[in-house]
Amino acid sequence: MFLYHNILVDTYCVKPQKEDQEPEFLKGYSQIHSETLRTYFSNNYAKVIDRLIKTGYLEPLRFNHNGKFFENGYYYFGVTGQGRCKSFRIPAHLFADGKKYQIIKQKLTQREIKKFETIQNRQIHHREEFRLTVIENMKDVILLETPESVKTVDELFASNKVRATAETFFDVFNLNAVPKTPVCNFGHRVHSQVVYSPKVLRPWMRFRNEPDVPLVEIDLKNSQPAILANITPKLIRLLAPECEAAIPFLEEAMKEQDFQVYKAKCDEGVIYEFLRDEFNREYAVTLWKPIIRDDAKESYFIAGFSDYQYYESTTVRKFERKLNQAVLEGNLERIEKARKKLFKVRSYHLFKKLFPSVHRLFMQIKGLDWSGFNPGEQHSNNCLLAQRIESGIIFTRVVKALIEGGIPKEKIVTIHDSIMVREKDEEKARKVIRRELDKLHLNIQLKAKF
Repeated sequence: MFLYHNILVDTYCVKPQKEDQEPEFLKGYSQIHSETLRTYFSNNYAKVIDRLIKTGYLEPLRFNHNGKFFENGYYYFGVTGQGRCKSFRIPAHLFADGKKYQIIKQKLTQREIKKFETIQNRQIHHREEFRLTVIENMKDVILLETPESVKTVDELFASNKVRATAETFFDVFNLNAVPKTPVCNFGHRVHSQVVYSPKVLRPWMRFRNEPDVPLVEIDLKNSQPAILANITPKLIRLLAPECEAAIPFLEEAMKEQDFQVYKAKCDEGVIYEFLRDEFNREYAVTLWKPIIRDDAKESYFIAGFSDYQYYESTTVRKFERKLNQAVLEGNLERIEKARKKLFKVRSYHLFKKLFPSVHRLFMQIKGLDWSGFNPGEQHSNNCLLAQRIESGIIFTRVVKALIEGGIPKEKIVTIHDSIMVREKDEEKARKVIRRELDKLHLNIQLKAKF
């Protein structure tokens, strides 16, 4: 029962929000850590899983990204970097009419609750006080069920942005017996269903014992671009000392004029608007339609965090010809694929043209051997640096300062680069956050209150 619950929570509340990060072959499956299985089924968990598979109650992932078959299941590096683990899904036939199980609500005893808390403790690798505080607070957040929130979830379901109707979604979110709040080994961020649930649902999030008290989100504007623009050798040594090898490259880049332009655009909170305008100007003649700010945000992440070795081998002209050929053939699928690829190639080469020293800095960082602590691909090194600095700022400085500044410690949660507090604490929290960022000499804007 608890294994199914784990998979359903992952399926309904988490996976739809991270599909863009997930390899195609892994979609539909949920990675289950061995410590979770051991907690459910004791040290004999392998025999239990094998029995569930043979009797048709569980389906393992048996293929890797190249289509290679693995009879006993394929081990894949976990998204949160907790080591390689197998992935499973509930077989499709169990969701059909006449299915072999019922969805029931069961109250856990204190003994069972303690048992499942051990799952979290075994999997948390970054255990300093303020991350642990946020982890506990995450478990206390519920989704308020109102006519408006129910309508919103049903609309999300209809558009395939969540995988459950409102009735099931609210039950899974609010009655989660096994809350998943890992700290990823990549960026040291805290993950949870609060983080991965669609952003439009956040107005209905509440602390369990205060359902009538609204929460508000205080966002760092353009956080990853802004952090990479404001990063200093001192900040790396303070918050990500394992990344010190990047410091000489950073010091050289900071001397360049285009780096200062990049920093100014980030400090003003207009880097995405700047990229939008430059993209539309650069490719005006052959552009099907102007891009908007959201497209420019995607363009930045492609240009900053993708595999530079691949994009260095591409040219815009080559992919313009591919798109033209697809149009001549009239193949809609090929046209869409070529259009998306051309957007990525254009994004990369425009960023390199606009900010050559920033591009060179990113390429140099991507070239460093950080395999000892980066669980992802080598080209993600600069993304890892940004996320570790960001999470260090959020947890070791901002959350700490909020608590010391009088915000109740049990009323603070984080969503990566943002802080969620009660509406009545917002004004005080904003002042504390601004003061803490200023202490670190970070010219990062806070998003305006809506």
